[in-house]
Amino acid sequence: MNTFSVIYHMMRADFLERARRTSFLVILGLAMLAGYVYIPPADSMTLALALGPWRGVYNSAWIGTVFGILTVILLPLFGYFLIKNTIERDRLTRVGQIIATTPISKPAYILGKWLSNLATLTSMLLVFNVMALVMQLMRAEVSTIMVGRFPPRSG
Repeated sequence: MNTFSVIYHMMRADFLERARRTSFLVILGLAMLAGYVYIPPADSMTLALALGPWRGVYNSAWIGTVFGILTVILLPLFGYFLIKNTIERDRLTRVGQIIATTPISKPAYILGKWLSNLATLTSMLLVFNVMALVMQLMRAEVSTIMVGRFPPRSG
């Protein structure tokens, strides 16, 4: 096996082991709940984010901004608990002893763990992005989804 294949399988196995844990699903559920609560109905008297006395129209730009702020707050907070202690967990579950008998080098092992952490946080980010689209359609103030397009400039 070449080094890239070993790193890929290391990353994949660690990510799948983490994704099968209930803590991963609970944190994804909490992230979805936070996204639901953070965008209240348009006729609600509560606001999660307002600019002075005004609130934003629930269009793609506003929902994207709100979820961007929510992601910056929650992803490091919740994501840290998912990606911490990955090497220590290998020691405790004795998987580290099995990995030590394989021909993987220390840099490849660390790179595989790092890529696994990156995949875990990326999956959380994808959940936030899908939740933003769902919330825009759910609140239905502006149902046109604009992904990657900017409105034309006037003037």
